[in-house]
Amino acid sequence: MAVLSTAFVAAGAEVAIQPGDARLGPWQVTAKRSSAELRLSLSATGLSLTSAAEAEVVSLFAEIAVPLEARQAGLQLAVTLRAADRRALRGALDSIALLRLGRRERRIPLASWGGDLFLDDATEELRLSAGLAWPFQDGRHAIELRLRPTVLPVALAAITLDLALQPERPVAAPRPAWPAFGSPTRSATLPLQVAVLSWDVSDNPLGRAHILADMIGRHHGVELLGSEFARPGAGAWAPLQDSPLPLRSFPGGSMPEFLAAAIAFASTVSCDIVYLSKPRLPGMLLALLIAHRLGCPVILDLDDHELAFFGPEATPCGFEALEAPATPAPVAELMKPQGRFWTSLAETLVGSFAHRSVASAALAVRFSGLLVRHARDEARFRPDPVARDAIRAELGLAETDRVILFAGTPRRHKGLDRLIAALAAIDDPRLLLVVVGTVHDRGYQRELAAVEKLRIRFLPDAPFARLPALLRMADGVCLLQDQASPISAFQTPAKLSDALSMGIPLAMTPVPAAMELAAQGLVTLIPDEAALRAWLLAIATAGEDSAAAGRRRDWFEAELSYAVNGARLERGLARALEAPVEWAPEWTQLFRHLNRRFGAALPEAPPAWAARSPRAAPVVRRRRPLDLVCFWKQNDTGIYGRRHDMLLKYLRQNEQVGSIVQFDAPIRVDQLHEQAAGADRPLEHGKLIHDATARRFLELDDEPGMVRRTFVHARDRGTSFLGRSLPRRDDYPAYVAEVVARHCRGPVVGWSWPIAPLFPQVAESLGFDLVVADLIDDQRSMARDAVRAAEAEQAYAAGLASADLAFANCAAVAEAFAAVSPAPIHVVPNACEFYAEAGGRPRELEGIEGPVIGYVGNLRARIDIELLDSILAQRPGWTFVLIGSAHNTTEILRLRRHPNLLLLGPKVYEEALTYMRRFDVAIMPHLRNAVSDRMNPLKLYVYVALGIPVVSSDVANIDELRGRIAVAGDRADFLHQLDAAIARRGFVGPSRPPAAEELWPISWPRRVADMVGLCRQALLG
Repeated sequence: MAVLSTAFVAAGAEVAIQPGDARLGPWQVTAKRSSAELRLSLSATGLSLTSAAEAEVVSLFAEIAVPLEARQAGLQLAVTLRAADRRALRGALDSIALLRLGRRERRIPLASWGGDLFLDDATEELRLSAGLAWPFQDGRHAIELRLRPTVLPVALAAITLDLALQPERPVAAPRPAWPAFGSPTRSATLPLQVAVLSWDVSDNPLGRAHILADMIGRHHGVELLGSEFARPGAGAWAPLQDSPLPLRSFPGGSMPEFLAAAIAFASTVSCDIVYLSKPRLPGMLLALLIAHRLGCPVILDLDDHELAFFGPEATPCGFEALEAPATPAPVAELMKPQGRFWTSLAETLVGSFAHRSVASAALAVRFSGLLVRHARDEARFRPDPVARDAIRAELGLAETDRVILFAGTPRRHKGLDRLIAALAAIDDPRLLLVVVGTVHDRGYQRELAAVEKLRIRFLPDAPFARLPALLRMADGVCLLQDQASPISAFQTPAKLSDALSMGIPLAMTPVPAAMELAAQGLVTLIPDEAALRAWLLAIATAGEDSAAAGRRRDWFEAELSYAVNGARLERGLARALEAPVEWAPEWTQLFRHLNRRFGAALPEAPPAWAARSPRAAPVVRRRRPLDLVCFWKQNDTGIYGRRHDMLLKYLRQNEQVGSIVQFDAPIRVDQLHEQAAGADRPLEHGKLIHDATARRFLELDDEPGMVRRTFVHARDRGTSFLGRSLPRRDDYPAYVAEVVARHCRGPVVGWSWPIAPLFPQVAESLGFDLVVADLIDDQRSMARDAVRAAEAEQAYAAGLASADLAFANCAAVAEAFAAVSPAPIHVVPNACEFYAEAGGRPRELEGIEGPVIGYVGNLRARIDIELLDSILAQRPGWTFVLIGSAHNTTEILRLRRHPNLLLLGPKVYEEALTYMRRFDVAIMPHLRNAVSDRMNPLKLYVYVALGIPVVSSDVANIDELRGRIAVAGDRADFLHQLDAAIARRGFVGPSRPPAAEELWPISWPRRVADMVGLCRQALLG
C-alpha cells in the first residue's frame, strides 16, 4: 500500500527556500533557527540543505492518508530516501517519526526510529523497514523526517512511504485449559499496558524510567507518568523532550499540593502493571494510588541508592519517626515530598514491594531484585565509521583532535573537575574535552570556566536521539566518580553503557561498578592522578586498538543490550503477573499518616479487590485478549446473518478477543425432531435449524478461535441423539462449565442476547469476570397475551440482573429497558459489512425480464401485507422476490396469487447475498407497530452496503440511514418512491457497493471496536 511518494526536483534554475515554513508538495519544511545561516534550495538534484550550525534541525512534515486495510495489527512500514550523495544524507539523518494529529494539531508520537536504522538499499537509496505491532486508529496521521544540516551539502531527491501486511506467523499452540479454581494462568507473552513511573520527569530521574519504558515498549503498550519538581510545567527532561514515548505529568509542589494532584492524576491511569523507577516518595505514592484502584502488580526498580544523595549522615527512618512526640524534621523538610525525610521513609518501604529490579550487582546485594542494567538499543548504539566522520565534520573537528567526551549531567561527584585539572596539567594540544550537558550548579560552572591552558568545548543538552551520533566522535570516555561518595558505591553510570556500545576506550575510578569490567580488561582503572594523566597521554598518542574495541562491544551486547535486558524485563513482567497481587499493610499505614498530617484524601480502607478471591478480583488489568462465552436466545446461529452472527464474526477478528465459545439455546430432542419434520415445508426454516444444531452437537462447526455448541437434552435419562446419550435440562450449567474450562483462559466475559434460556443460572454458577447483555428487540411487545408478556418481563429482569454492561441496537430499546437494567445501556446500532461486486445470477432469477424488486427477512407480523398486495397488482411487469421464513404465519401465503411474485423461502445468509446482488431495488415494507418501534432493521444496512437502491416504509430507528435510502410517507408514496428508484436505476446502470471508506463509520469492525473498548472499561471497574 503506497502511502506517500514525493520527488523533490525543480526544473531549470535553482529555487531558494526561506528557512521558515515552506510547502513542497504535501511536505511542510520547517527549520529551527539559530545564529548560523541555513540555506534551503530546490534544484534538479533535490532539496538541498547547507548549514554550519551545530544545533540546527530541519523538519519535513507531511500528513498521510492511512488506507482502511491498515486498520489492523501486523503491518510493515517501509521508508525509502533517495539522494545523489548517500553518505552525506546518512550523516544528516536524525530520525523519522510516525505521528497522530490530536486536537489543535498537536503532534502525538506513535513510533520513532533513529537515522542510524536506515540501511543501504541501492546505489542512491537508504531504506528503513519496521514492524508495527498495533493497528492504526481513527483520526489523522502524519510522518516527520528530521535532518541535521552539516557542513556538507545534503540533497534529498525523494521520499517514499509504504505499508504492507507482514508475512503470516505460524499458528500458536493451543491454549491451556482455564483452571476451575484460582486465577487464570497469566503470561507476559501477550501485549500489556505498562505504566512506567518517574518521581521527576522534568529532570534526569526520567532517564532510567525512559530506558525501562523504551525496552518494554518494544512488546507492550507503555506510558511514562510522573510529577515535575525540578522544573514544574517544563514537561519532559530536556534530552528526552523529543522522545516518541507517550508521557503525561503533573506539577509536584509542596506536599499538600502534590497529594491532591497525585490523587486526581492516578484516577486517569489505565494499565496492567505499574513499573516504578526509584524508591522516592512521589513516585511510590502515585504507584500505590494506581494499584489501589486497579489491583495491578507494582514492580519497583532501583538504579541508585537514593538516600545517598543526601549525604552519608542520611539514614532510613520508619513510621515511628512520624509518631514521635517531637517533630521528626523541620516543617520545611516535611513539605518536600522529594526531600530527605520522605526519602528516608520510602527506603524502609522497599521491602514491601514483592517485585523488584536493580541496575547493579551492588544494589542487588543491598536490596535484592532482578538485574536489569542501564541498557542501550544495540541497533542504534553501534560503531559507524561513516557516521563518525560526519559528526566530526559537522562540529569542525580536525583529524588530529582526540576527543575526551563527557555526555551527561555535570556534577561534582562525577569527577569532571579532576578530569579538567589533569588535562590542564598535560596541556596536550591534541586533546579536546567536549562536555555535552548543562551545568546547573552556577558556582561549579564558574570554577570550570576559570581553568586555563585547556581545550574545552561545551555543547548544550542534546536530545537522547542525538546521543549515538555524539558518542561516535569520541576517542575516550573518563568516568571519575568520587570514591568517598556513598552515591558511587551503588551507582552504575549510564555513560558506561554508552562508551561500551561504541567500543570507546574507557577509564574509571575503582568504584564497584568498574571492578567487574577491569578484571576483564575492558576498563582502565584510575586510582590516582598519575594514572589519569597516563591514560590521557595514551589516548593522545595511541591509535585505536580494534581488538579491544571489539571486546568492549561484545560485552555490551552480552550484558548491556536491549535484547538481553529486554528479555530480563519480560521475565520480570511474567513473574509479576503469575504471583497473587497483595496489598501491604504498610501502604495503608502510609496513607493514614499522610491524611492525618496534611488533611489529604488518600484511601485508608484496603482496596475492595484485596478482599475478594483471586479469581473474582480485578487484580490484573492488562490488554490481553478477552475470552467470550456467548449465549444466543434461539437456534439459528450461522443461518441468517443476524446481529449476533455479525458480532461473533467481527469479535473473532478483533485483536483484543481471544477464544469465543458460543452456545445456541438449549433444545429438547423431541423439539429438534419437530424441526426436522419441516423438511416438507420449504417456506419454513425447520430443516435448516435441525441440520445446524446437529452439526454443533457433533462439534463439526468449530473453527480456530470459535467453538460452537448446542445443548441437546431429554426429559429422561437414557435417551440418545446421533449415537450419544443425552443429559437432562438441569445439567446445562455443568455442561457449559466443562466446555468453558476446556477452551478459555480468561478474562472470561459472559455475553448474552436476552432472553437467552437459563443464562442467569449459568452466570451465577460460573462467575464470569464480566457479564454483558445485548438487547436487540423487545419480546414483551411480541407476546400474544398478558401472561406471556409478564413471563418475558420476569425473564428480562433475571437476565439483566447480573449484567455489568448492556448494549441496545437503538435508543427505543435502551429506553424500554432502562428501568429493568441495573447496568447502563449503551446504544450500538446495527452495521454493515464490506461486500465485493456481484458474481453470478441465481438459477431462480435467470431469464427474468424487467425490474427485480426484493425483500429479505422474516415474513411475519411486521410485514405490510396490504402494501405488498397493492404494489404486486399495480406493477405486473416487475418481479418481486421475497426471501425468508414464513413459519407460524399464513398471511404471506395469500400473495401467491400474483404471478409476478417469487416466494423463495429461507436462504442461508451467504446464499441470500447472491440474490440481493441481483435486485434492482430492495424494499422494506414494514408496518409501524409496537414490534417495529423497538427494532433496528439490519437488512437496511445490508442493502446499503451492497449498493442497492432502497425504498422503505417510514418506521422508527432508521435515522442513521435516512440519507442513504428513500423513505415513503404512506402506501401511495411507497409506490411513487419505487417508480423513481427504478427510473434512476435505468439511468445510472447497475449498482456497486460503496467504497469501504464511506461505509467505515457504520461498519461492524467499527462497532465491535467500540463494544470491546466499553468491555475493557467495565473490567477496570
